[in-house]
Amino acid sequence: MRPHVAIFDYISVSAIYHEFDAENSSASLGDELDAAISAGLRDRYKLTLKAASYDADTFSVDTDKLWLQFDVAFQSSQRFTLSDSRRPLIVRKGG
Repeated sequence: MRPHVAIFDYISVSAIYHEFDAENSSASLGDELDAAISAGLRDRYKLTLKAASYDADTFSVDTDKLWLQFDVAFQSSQRFTLSDSRRPLIVRKGG
């Protein structure tokens, strides 16, 4: 059972840490921290805020992303999503 918080039926929080290494050498490519918080209402609506931060070592550049996603469940149990995780709201690249 999920906890009831304010107007939402539930709030969930997650965080994941990744280390990226080259397959053919001992090179470290970088690491990434991903975090998300979701809030649901009446098993029909869900609002999710996601963030990702990649810290490049020997590959690519440092990248930070933040995006907001809103899901609605219809009677047919299909989901409609207004966001596209390939196009985050905020992208910051560089040093």
